[in-house]
Amino acid sequence: MVISIDFTKVNQITALIKIVSNLIGKRWSEYKKHNKIKGINMRDEFDKALLIGDLKADNPEMTDIEIARRAFPGDDPDSARVKVDQHLRRYQEMTNGGWRGFKFP
Repeated sequence: MVISIDFTKVNQITALIKIVSNLIGKRWSEYKKHNKIKGINMRDEFDKALLIGDLKADNPEMTDIEIARRAFPGDDPDSARVKVDQHLRRYQEMTNGGWRGFKFP
């Protein structure tokens, strides 16, 4: 987020602080809403996608079931395999230019 301020138009610093604070608060709320879906931490999801994608890229002979056992050791094997498929698709999206849509932080 970039805030540009024309100080020639500022009469009171307290008013400016309030306006800037409200802008930051609104953007923060939008960011949190956009990056959280049903309580899922999207950063953790992207980290998992990178882990799984890197595993597959570094070990192309590894099956999705083997990757699922490593990435989701306590999960049901079928459920874990579905998650691996989802994360591999997300990994491919990210590595094929999808990372450009990421916002800081």
